[in-house]
Amino acid sequence: MDLIWLHALIAVFAAFRLTTLFTVDSLWSPVRRRFPKVPWGCSLCMSVWAGIVATIFMALLPWLNWPLALSWLYLSKNAKETPKVENQDQVVKTLQLRLEALSQQRNQAMDQVVVLQAEVARLSEEVKKQEVVKPEVK
Repeated sequence: MDLIWLHALIAVFAAFRLTTLFTVDSLWSPVRRRFPKVPWGCSLCMSVWAGIVATIFMALLPWLNWPLALSWLYLSKNAKETPKVENQDQVVKTLQLRLEALSQQRNQAMDQVVVLQAEVARLSEEVKKQEVVKPEVK
């Protein structure tokens, strides 16, 4: 009975770890993509279910929450700032389309540069011809 408060605190950490495990971690990203309308698409919804599971663990076998809580403590201490990408495939496709568009724009700009260089060369030839034909004025 002395450890009930410690087990309750560990259950909170375990619920938080279960929530992040299902909603954010890359381990479950294939499942999240396959079933996007299930509760793990929403952190708040998933936290309710994780709290229920952690409470059941605490009531039946309190030590079951410890591995989850310790993993949360370890990961929260060693977490790095990484951007969260929900739909990585969509981001990759969008970036590929943008890259193709920029490549086409670059090619068009290079074509315009070639045309302008040819125009400059033609005009400079015309100027040279006019200087040669132009009589000297005294």
